[in-house]
Order: sequence, then C-alpha cells, then structure tokens
Amino acid sequence: MLIDFMYGKMLFAIFVIVCAASDFRKGTVNIRWFIAMFILTIAGYIWMAVTGKEILWGRIGLGLLSAAVMWLIAILTRQQLGYGDAMFFTATALVLGCRNILLIGGAMILGAFISLVVCAVRFFKNRKIRGCTLPLLPIALPVAFGVMFIV
Repeated sequence: MLIDFMYGKMLFAIFVIVCAASDFRKGTVNIRWFIAMFILTIAGYIWMAVTGKEILWGRIGLGLLSAAVMWLIAILTRQQLGYGDAMFFTATALVLGCRNILLIGGAMILGAFISLVVCAVRFFKNRKIRGCTLPLLPIALPVAFGVMFIV
C-alpha cells in the first residue's frame, strides 16, 4: 500500500490537511483535490509496479469496500454524511487500503463524542440543537495522522 512508503505518507498528509482545512472553512472540498489525489495515487501504484514492489490488492479492495459503505450512508441519509466525505474516504482507501476502516471508525467515534459535547453545550445554553452540523474532515484529521504514524 502507498502509506508504507514516504511518497504515500507525504501525499496522504498533504491531502488530509488540505481537505480538512477546506471543509472547516467552506464546508466543502473542491473536486480538483480529489482528482489530483486519484491521479497521484495511480502514479504511485504504477511506480510500485515498475520497481517490483508488492501491491496488496485485497487490502485495497477491503478499503474501497469500506468507502462504498460510506457512499451508501451518504445516499440513504440524503447527504447527512456528504458526498464529499464519501469521496474523501474513497481517496484515502486507495492510499491506506484496509487501514481505511480504522480511519472511518475512528472519525465516526471521535465525531460522535464531539457532537455529544456540542449538543450538551448548546442544550445548557438554551440554543437550538436541531439543524446544527459539524464538518467531518477536520474531525478525521487527528485520526488520519494516528493511522498514518501509529498503525
């Protein structure tokens, strides 16, 4: 998998930081970032094939399966989890492979905890809770770096 090489770690770190910053500021990520990530990922796998490095297709497939679940959730919930978030997890699946499951799970758990805190604070301040949204990619940022450096 690409995350096992310095090129993959740098690519992944830049991509995650840019997506998280964009999601935090604008609430969306430009499709060009995803296209660039897909192109660079394909280039990385071509480089791995040319240099004789092993490509673990089964692990990549498992990561893509986890991303497909995110697409399904985005469709079924009418974008409560946005298409951009699903696209993000698809792009990270190509770099992380089956470790993408850890990224998704960790981001969801951390997001649930942060949402609980935000709801509690808003409740005790007598503010409206319904309709309050949080961007997922800034929440996924620390989890992504944990997956990259710890796992």
